Amino acid sequence: MEQQDFLPEAAMVASAIARKGTVGGKGVCKSVGLRMPVHLLIYIDAMAAHAGKSRTSMISALLEVGLEEVKKHLDPKTAEELEPMYVDAARDLMPADWEAEVEEF
Repeated sequence: MEQQDFLPEAAMVASAIARKGTVGGKGVCKSVGLRMPVHLLIYIDAMAAHAGKSRTSMISALLEVGLEEVKKHLDPKTAEELEPMYVDAARDLMPADWEAEVEEF
């Protein structure tokens, strides 16, 4: 499949919210706690309910889209500085017996 055959992540999430597509889980998951403004949680819960997804899967999908968009706007120097930090964090968070290669930041 060629690059143009793939929907951008944001379009896939929007499609899932509209119940016309799916958002698949990826990789190893880790439980985290976080605080967020109530107005964001309201939108997330509404989107998740409309899509028939869990709050967790919707937050993960939205974070993935947001991270991809931010990464597009990083200057090359910052992206280069983040790479070893990303690899170190991946090593710390991945299970010891997990041998797959870390996806490039």
